[in-house]
Amino acid sequence: MRGALWTLGRWPAAKEAWTLQRTPVQAHAVAASVSHSLVACADHVLATGQAAGGALGTAPDAQTWTQHILPGRATLLAAGAHTSWFGTRDALYGCGVGARGQLAGAHHTVPPARLATPPADEVHAGLDHVVLRAGRDVYTCGLNTDGQLGRADAGRFDRQLRRVALPPVEWVRAGGDTSLARTADGVYVWGNTEYGQACLPGDQLRLPQAMPLDLDVADARLGGSFALFRTDAGDVYSVGYGATGHGAADAQRVQPVRRVALPAPATCIGAGLELAAAATRDGVYVWGVWRTAHGARRLAEPTHVPGSEAVGAVAALAATRDALLVLAT
Repeated sequence: MRGALWTLGRWPAAKEAWTLQRTPVQAHAVAASVSHSLVACADHVLATGQAAGGALGTAPDAQTWTQHILPGRATLLAAGAHTSWFGTRDALYGCGVGARGQLAGAHHTVPPARLATPPADEVHAGLDHVVLRAGRDVYTCGLNTDGQLGRADAGRFDRQLRRVALPPVEWVRAGGDTSLARTADGVYVWGNTEYGQACLPGDQLRLPQAMPLDLDVADARLGGSFALFRTDAGDVYSVGYGATGHGAADAQRVQPVRRVALPAPATCIGAGLELAAAATRDGVYVWGVWRTAHGARRLAEPTHVPGSEAVGAVAALAATRDALLVLAT
């Protein structure tokens, strides 16, 4: 099902008004990383941002803000720091820099090339690693300096997708240098945990461990140093450092998970490296660090985005360092 794409900040060009605006784009999926975003339309993917490392499928250019059309239908999207994944369950393509394994075997590819993957139901990217779900199994590839691949057989990085030892998995997520998976037993986490985003002691988890959560988790998102959880009832909880939405507490670790004060139940959540977002019946709220060409604005508590009350139901949220993408149903 396609819906209207609404944007805040620098998308598709250097327009930075603090008002959510409707674009003419009709889409069915969005993904974003630090400096670029992916939008899946009917028969192509809009890749927008800085083409550092070739992440937009064009010649590498870390200076120019541009938009490029990647042909082909995509139901799956993932954006890493310098890579893009897109395609369908049976055919995933990638572009950008894969020197640390972020492209499942491809070292560097521009234009996009087909990747060696099992039939995929989900794919998510952190900064330099990828988590893929095939049925009830989880596979990872890419950088592993913080244990974000979750495998005992992985070195500093792994160019091949290999299976992670987990109970049968329902869904997966990735962000920053951290990964997580939801199973019937609860939520498992691995990778970087130095900011407290895993609710567990230590700076790294080399193998998956169950999170001590007393929540009915319906969804989760990982930022660079924080984690968000949405319950079946629509409550949003945060843990970690930075975009936790708890005022002055953002300057220190928030542990254990703490409920974010939103005016109504959330139907959708999203996270960028430094920004968190939630959609409610009253509109979209953001908190964390909002960056513009003129500097950074810290939003210590959930802040209503002007114009977002007109969106209606929200299907997905994604954030770069200076743009928020809101996909309506």
